[in-house]
Amino acid sequence: MNLERAGDFIARNGIRGRFFNHFELGGYLLWRFWPERDRLPFMDVHQAGTRRERSAYTQALVSPAG
Repeated sequence: MNLERAGDFIARNGIRGRFFNHFELGGYLLWRFWPERDRLPFMDVHQAGTRRERSAYTQALVSPAG
């Protein structure tokens, strides 16, 4: 996966909102779009967020209902 090209696509197409991403890619998204708070990753490398957000993230990766 080429993160730089993905970031270019996001910027070029004006995509905003919280991105659903694998947590290890969150650091790049934070770095690339700093300080644009309307382009935040769903989960960052530190797995920040509430317990509910972390649970939703895990469920989305392991079950169709998630």
